[in-house]
Amino acid sequence: MTASPKIETRWICIAGSEQTQLAAQLSSYFSDPGVYFAIFQFPKLDRPYEEAPTRDGYFTQILGKRAATWINNSLAHIQPDRIILLGLSDASASYLRAILPAEKFIVVNTEAELLELPFAEGKPEPLICKPHQAIEGLLGAKSQGVPLAFSDSAPDFPLRKLDGDSGLVLLENTFDISEVAIINYAASIDADIAIVPEVPREDILSLSRQLQAWSKDRSSPVLRETRKKIISRIRGLDFTKYQFATFFTVGLPYGLILENIIPFTHVPNGPYCGVFIADSIIEANAPMEIGSALVFAIDEFIVDEAKDVATALDQSNFLVTVRPPSHFLPRRRNRRLLRQAAVRGQGRRVSYHRVFRGRLFLGRSCRRTRQGEDRKKDNLHYA
Repeated sequence: MTASPKIETRWICIAGSEQTQLAAQLSSYFSDPGVYFAIFQFPKLDRPYEEAPTRDGYFTQILGKRAATWINNSLAHIQPDRIILLGLSDASASYLRAILPAEKFIVVNTEAELLELPFAEGKPEPLICKPHQAIEGLLGAKSQGVPLAFSDSAPDFPLRKLDGDSGLVLLENTFDISEVAIINYAASIDADIAIVPEVPREDILSLSRQLQAWSKDRSSPVLRETRKKIISRIRGLDFTKYQFATFFTVGLPYGLILENIIPFTHVPNGPYCGVFIADSIIEANAPMEIGSALVFAIDEFIVDEAKDVATALDQSNFLVTVRPPSHFLPRRRNRRLLRQAAVRGQGRRVSYHRVFRGRLFLGRSCRRTRQGEDRKKDNLHYA
């Protein structure tokens, strides 16, 4: 199996959601083998942080505080020396400034400011690509170990890097910060990479119903269009030569169509992909010994998945509590049950499992420090 990469601790980046090009250029300066450069996406917000949110900006406050908390909890493990705020508005940055140490911040809004940072000195000549091919250009720059720059007159770049490595990473390219994080991850584990066209989210809205119809007799033609979308994206790839493959997707079931001929992993591609990658590497390098979990059994499921989920968590050394549907509402009672689960877990990791419209989503996992632990003044802590 491929060894887990380390995470770069001198620098990490929190980038605005519209800064893909600059984020790719920044990431190109970090190409050490086996080291992942962590980059997190932060939403574009029009209202600054408020300790007590008003009614008008309540939803914005939820988005900003949730993103800041999740990123902070990842950084509490990484403990970076410097945090680059890349292209963030003052309103968006205010949510991070509310909980992260200000002395660690480096603000970068332009290419000129990026090139003034110490890690940009003494680097070889950059690889030039077209601005709209920033993801493909980052792939090429990582492969060659050189920085990235942009020009409209640059040649087109290939969409694949197939060097015969042990693993394959396939990503659906939406030209977002998440794709920058994925390229950084794939390069850190030295995997082959395939960049495929994005899948409009409206194209998969009916996918759950299609899968349900197909599951009845395994011969329903309803997956025909989904199969076409997948086959067109994997054409020319020989999966049998790989030990594993990871698909970063909005929801296409690649493994189902490929009949799981090798170990496949599907990762939701979206704004919190950078958090997921960083947390996964953290967990792989320093697994937590025990945690607690609260699982809700919902009547809407055709097949009760709660027992399967509970069994899997129990085998992973979680303290599991299964609650019947009557405990799912009201929301205030849910919070009390979650706090009780945290207490039973003695302040260690708590896994939140949310059910929405009949589908199970594995939520955030976090660990809080025990009371009485010594804390360094400049360290990052759990929010």
